Amino acid sequence: MVVQQASTSVADATRQPWFCSGCPHNTSTVVPEGSRAMGGIGCHFMATWMDRSTIGFTQMGGEGVPWVGQQPFTTDQHIFANLGDGTYFHSGLLAIRQSIAAGVNITYKILYNDAVAMTGGASRSASGPKVTRCCRSPRACTPRARRRS
Repeated sequence: MVVQQASTSVADATRQPWFCSGCPHNTSTVVPEGSRAMGGIGCHFMATWMDRSTIGFTQMGGEGVPWVGQQPFTTDQHIFANLGDGTYFHSGLLAIRQSIAAGVNITYKILYNDAVAMTGGASRSASGPKVTRCCRSPRACTPRARRRS
């Protein structure tokens, strides 16, 4: 008996990684036309290969800090930095403080989803600060002369 192997000429079935269905990063990583963003550690790094004008990456907690060095040498006046709330509470506030101290024009977009996604969605709600504290803490780092009312 002769067994013939079936021909399976299936096209590559590779799939580019993408945000999970319903993930807030599907919309939070979109920037206004003509703007650009910087990537970092976490799921939002995937925006660097999507059509979202997101470039580069840095270590956890360094999101946006490369702009401190880049800004004086570019015609761009502003940049966005994506930062997850898990990274914000781990070390991301230090990046925001550095940007404030350097006086660069940057907007940090903090995705507050109450989970540390890189550890499988571990909740931090029992011990982590709330959104209002996230918004107030960078203001405390701003020199009084530069604060907006």
